[in-house]
Formats: sequence, structure tokens, C-alpha cells
Amino acid sequence: MMTKNTNKGENPKKNLVNLVSLLSLRSGKNFSQLRAELNAYLGYNLTRSMFDNYFRQKIDLFTRYPEEVILGLIHCFLTGVTVDKRITPIEAFLIINWSNSSLNLIRKLKDIFEKELFEASLEVYLFELKQDDDERLLERLEQVETQIEIRCARRKDMTVLMQERLSADLLPVQQLIQRLNTIMIDLKH
Repeated sequence: MMTKNTNKGENPKKNLVNLVSLLSLRSGKNFSQLRAELNAYLGYNLTRSMFDNYFRQKIDLFTRYPEEVILGLIHCFLTGVTVDKRITPIEAFLIINWSNSSLNLIRKLKDIFEKELFEASLEVYLFELKQDDDERLLERLEQVETQIEIRCARRKDMTVLMQERLSADLLPVQQLIQRLNTIMIDLKH
């Protein structure tokens, strides 16, 4: 198992939920569509409650995700989506890491992604795992969340609070993915 999730204050479940939300927005697939596709992939009915507990609630109600559910989720973001909106190998690695799944799943991804892209992405991802930047990103997220709550409390506008909180939650994940993709581009040149 990957052991990156040991930083104080890091919430892998929250990171996973944020990444799934980001991928959902980018792919244009809503959560109902994702659940239907996931059920078709699995061949059994993952209830709405289970889907929400796995991928929408930031409170960690499950300590272990079934491997087939994680592979199915990754599959959902690969199929029926244009190439520029598909999940990247690095995003798939993050899902595996934040779901506390075994490294065996990364081996299974080798057959899903193009070989050169997979190998380059894995090299970048493993390098970044050693760097421990997640803690810095999460500290920044907490600062932004506090500023947003103060501003919105003054305006007493809960709609704005929820929209800005979602944007703040997604920002560290987006920054991490962007940084990893930039490193990958640099390695190719």
C-alpha cells in the first residue's frame, strides 16, 4: 500500500472527493451518470448511498475501497470522454493513493494507458511522493477557507460561501495536477 497519507492535517478522503468532483466537471459527467457507468462496469448495483459515501462525502466512512470500484471509477473517466478531458495517469495514481488502495492497482493501470505516457507519469509521480508538498498545499487551502468564511459571513450569503468553498477545495488538487503535468512535459524535452 502507498503510505503518503501520513501528513498531519491531510485528509485523503477530502482530496479524493475533490479530485472526483474536478474530474466530473471536466468530463461533463454528473454523479448520476458516473454511478450508472460504474454499475455497468461492475456488473452489480452500487447504491446511491454507497456511491455518495465513497466519492461525495468528505467524512471517511470507509477505510478500504474495493479494487474493482476504484478501477471502475478510473474507467468511467476514460470512456465516453474526449481525449483532452480524460483522466491522466497521474490523476489515476492520486485516486489510488487517496483511496488507500494497494500498489497492485497501479500495475493494472499499465494496460489502460499508453506505455510511454504511463512510465513517464509514474516516474514523475513517484518523485513527487518523495517531495511532501501536499502539506503546504493543504495549509494554503485552510487559509483560503478561513478568508472565504469571514468574507461570506459578513455578506451572509450562503450560496457564495458554498461556491467559493468548492473552488478553494479544488484549487490545491488542480495545482498539484498542473505541477505534475509540467514536470512531465519538462522530462519529455
